[in-house]
Amino acid sequence: MARRPEGKLLTRRRFALCCGGAAVGLGVETFVVEPRWLTVTHHTIHVRGLPEALQGLRIAQLSDLHLSSLASIHERVLQELKTFDPTLIALTGDAVESADHLGALTELCSQLAPLAKSLVATPGNWEYWGHVPREALAAAYERSSAKLLVNQRSEQQGLELVAIDDFCSGHSDVTAAFAGARADATRLVLTHAPGIFDTLPAGLPPFALGLAGHTHGGQLCALGKSVWLPPGSGTYVEGQYQTQHGPIVVSRGIGMSMVAARLTCRPQLVLITLDRE
Repeated sequence: MARRPEGKLLTRRRFALCCGGAAVGLGVETFVVEPRWLTVTHHTIHVRGLPEALQGLRIAQLSDLHLSSLASIHERVLQELKTFDPTLIALTGDAVESADHLGALTELCSQLAPLAKSLVATPGNWEYWGHVPREALAAAYERSSAKLLVNQRSEQQGLELVAIDDFCSGHSDVTAAFAGARADATRLVLTHAPGIFDTLPAGLPPFALGLAGHTHGGQLCALGKSVWLPPGSGTYVEGQYQTQHGPIVVSRGIGMSMVAARLTCRPQLVLITLDRE
């Protein structure tokens, strides 16, 4: 009986071991390392005619927290915010997926509130899909001095905030959100699913900046391309874009949904500074 050459057998074993090691390494990277490895992204937004009082105003965006409990990544977020010293912190939806996790949201917001003059939030699709009662969500924010805005305007720190409810789950009402909008305002639009920016009517007043999340940047990406984007993402993945009404920033978010993994798409804290053009 012919014997298999020993050298070829060893080569195949080495190859199998290398493949197995690579698979284990990729799994650790995807399920353990990247979900805890925060990226901090800084944007300077140039605003024509920005009032002197708003020059240098700092905004922090937290999106897609998908909270169940607080973890080390949230500690890192708090440390970065202490250094950045924002005037406004905005939470742009998918903070929780269940009413059972509202305690974690209040706990985090109680630590965020002292770090800024204003802490505001708007819902995402998961607050609706998880059947989180609107009153309970608002109360969870209010317990930590945060304000939930739903299809409405609010004056905060010299900014006109326009919060449009979630587009993906069908709760957006642009007309209600912009009702009474001032022509001379420096306007910040908060929403969850960025696809709504592709649908805004031409007659709306412009905004200095729009903030959204929802996409998770794809969450699982290969060769720099997202494998899948959720409905409601529109033409956006992550980063800064220019729309017909003004610039927007789409965050990759902090947490994860559907699968607790990230691949070449690290969680993101977005920090913004306004600057006169």
